[in-house]
Amino acid sequence: MKMYRRISSWILIAVLILLTIGVGLLLRYDSSSDNNEQWRNGLASKSKEIQEVLQKEQNIPQFQRTQMEKEMKIYQYRLDHNFGPSVWNGVKATSSLMSFVTLSAVVIAGGIVASEYNWGTIKLLLIRPQNRTKILLSKYIATMGYALLMIIILLSVSFITNGLLFGFQEMGQPYLYVAQNGTVQEGNMLVNILQTYGLSSVEMIMVVTFAFMMSVVFRSSALAIGLSLFIMFISQPLIQFLSKFSWVKYYLFANTNLSVYLEGTPLIPGMTLTFSLIVLAGYFLGFTFISWFVFKKRDVAA
Repeated sequence: MKMYRRISSWILIAVLILLTIGVGLLLRYDSSSDNNEQWRNGLASKSKEIQEVLQKEQNIPQFQRTQMEKEMKIYQYRLDHNFGPSVWNGVKATSSLMSFVTLSAVVIAGGIVASEYNWGTIKLLLIRPQNRTKILLSKYIATMGYALLMIIILLSVSFITNGLLFGFQEMGQPYLYVAQNGTVQEGNMLVNILQTYGLSSVEMIMVVTFAFMMSVVFRSSALAIGLSLFIMFISQPLIQFLSKFSWVKYYLFANTNLSVYLEGTPLIPGMTLTFSLIVLAGYFLGFTFISWFVFKKRDVAA
């Protein structure tokens, strides 16, 4: 009730809707699906740019180089089979807005416990008949419920927006990926989109759980939000810099991007989906235990 009565919670949802529509409009403007020649030229230009980068830059990490080479193959396959822009391309492109969903959920998680201490309302909660574990769990579930609501809104608005912009006639277009033998294969687009959004949610869950823990431990929403976002945004450049070291595979954010296993390009050779899930489970249990232990033992009588 407290969360949804705040205007900031609805502002974040409104911004997400506007961003989703904006991404669809940008993709539509860039693709110009009414002009077959224009989107073909666009794909050819992107492929040429990637090829030039690969030739000039010799220090590109191997996993990133492999990904860029796969993109070129998919571009060429689309050109050969005349697979132009479709509603699914737009829905898949807006999966990048999962980072905004994560940011919004972090803002909620960072303040949902800390604000009780700042407002002095924590005592009013703890004198109720419910135990501390139930109170903490309810706040965590409420935070995840808000994140789930934003994901549903993102998918729904994206599908409607891109359907209106690109039309619904190309809904049977397949998902393209590069198999381990180096050839481009076709798959089910809807299944892949659900997998993409589902796997992207893993990073959101881990970052939000971390922010929730920081909110409980330090009782400061500013610190919880700021530190969580700082770690989230610095992680990818840091991982690329440290990718030459094998121990980086135990780092939290080296395992959160599970979509790499759909494409067969793990960050470190030898990493598997099972390994990443075990590492993530360890971090998750650690974050939740620290949150529960601190909240359970903290004295709020003073």
